[in-house]
Amino acid sequence: MRDALDRLIPDVGGAGAARADVIIEAIFENLEAKRSLFAQLEAAAKPDAILATNTSSLKLSDIATALKDPSRLVGIHFFNPVPQLQLVEVVSAEKTNPELAKRQRLSFVTSTSCRCR
Repeated sequence: MRDALDRLIPDVGGAGAARADVIIEAIFENLEAKRSLFAQLEAAAKPDAILATNTSSLKLSDIATALKDPSRLVGIHFFNPVPQLQLVEVVSAEKTNPELAKRQRLSFVTSTSCRCR
């Protein structure tokens, strides 16, 4: 657990996006704001970086319209209380590459079963 936490780096300014393997967005629930941010992140990120949103109310497919490569987008939901429930849900959109959850960068996920739109 400590090893995993040591790899999570808050980056409010986005300076680390170019080096990140997984980028998790957690801004307020506004579709246009998320689309704008993901367009910026995609331009700055490595071509194989996974782009993840922590949205709880917006459709992944709506957010993905801002991306040149929507196959990189997943939803990530952390269950509360996070310190006690070490459970993360990875949600795929219609255009998400089904191999994403199997990649080493998402190896903290042990099971996926939902394809949501």
